[in-house]
Amino acid sequence: MSNKHKNSLTGITEERIEQILSYYALPKSQNETAKHFGITLHSLKKLIKDRGVARDRYSPERNLMLSQSIKATLNKKPEIVEARRQIHLGSKRSIEAKQRMRISAWKRMQAQDSRFVSKAETAFGEFLKNKLGLTVIPQYRVGLKPFDFLVDEKFLVEFDGPHHYDPNYHLCKIGRVNFAEQQLRDQHRAEIATKMGMKLIVVQQKDVDKKMRLTGDAIHKFLGDLGYEVA
Repeated sequence: MSNKHKNSLTGITEERIEQILSYYALPKSQNETAKHFGITLHSLKKLIKDRGVARDRYSPERNLMLSQSIKATLNKKPEIVEARRQIHLGSKRSIEAKQRMRISAWKRMQAQDSRFVSKAETAFGEFLKNKLGLTVIPQYRVGLKPFDFLVDEKFLVEFDGPHHYDPNYHLCKIGRVNFAEQQLRDQHRAEIATKMGMKLIVVQQKDVDKKMRLTGDAIHKFLGDLGYEVA
C-alpha cells in the first residue's frame, strides 16, 4: 500500500473503523463512504477486504432502504424522472433496426471460431461416427458459413431442429425464432453448398428417435444420399 493510502488509515481507531463499516452497510456507495470519512477509496476497499465485510445487497431490508433513498432523490428532481421516461419511450427500435441487428449478429456468428451446438446435434454426430462408421468433421466451414458436419470428406450434412420446418413450433410461436427468416437462411446455405459444388443433405429431427438415431426409411434414404447401396 502506498504512503497515501497508509496515511489515510494511520491512527484510526477500532471505533472509527466500526463507524465506517456500519456506514458502508447502509445503501451507500464506496465512493460516498470514503468521501464521508475522509479516506481514500483504495484504503476503504482494503479495510473491507481485511475485515471480510460483505453487504447483503439483496436483503429485503436493504432493498427497501435503497428504493426509498432513490425515490426520495428523484422526488426532489421530477425532471430526471421525466427524462428517463422519455429515453425509454424513444428506445423502441424500428423493424429495420431490428433487422440490421440480426444481420450483424449473424455475421459475428459466422466469423467466430465456434458456435453453439445443441445436445441433439452432438448426439446425431456421434451416431453417424460410431454407429454408421462414417468419417465426420463437425462444424465444417465453407467460406464463413459453418455447416453441422462434413461426412466422408465430400458431403455437407445439416441436422435441423423443429424451428427449421415447423412454423407451429413453440419457439416460433412465442417469437424467439422468426420462421420466415429461418427459411431464408436455410435457402442461403443451400445456395452456398451448390456454389461450392458440394452436396447438401438435410436431416430433420423428426426423422430420428429419442437417442438421435435415424430409423427405418430415414436411414435408408440418408445412406442412399451418401451413395451407399442399401438392400
